[in-house]
Amino acid sequence: TYGGLINPVLGAAENLSRQGIEATVLRLLTASPLPVGQIRANLAQGQNVIVLEETLSGCGVKEALAYALPEKTVRGVDVGGQYVTHGSMPQLYDLCGLSEEKIVSYAKEVLDHEE
Repeated sequence: TYGGLINPVLGAAENLSRQGIEATVLRLLTASPLPVGQIRANLAQGQNVIVLEETLSGCGVKEALAYALPEKTVRGVDVGGQYVTHGSMPQLYDLCGLSEEKIVSYAKEVLDHEE
């Protein structure tokens, strides 16, 4: 992840850890050029890749990683194509599925589909 999402992402990782699910959070300091080598070095064999970002679908890090890491299944949550109204950051994150609680729920869904 990158930017302002780091706090909900770290909170979600802590929440998952309390439930016995370990998550590695990679904070990207740059998105261009994308540090693919560093990202690959931090991924374990068979590990899920979930990208969380405040961008429209189809033009973000998720798509770039899916292209750069064809051996991995890259999933993620972004703003989609919806119009995002005005509100506080926590309200907007929740609306877009990027709140701590919704990140935890999404990560658990991803893991459930793998079993």
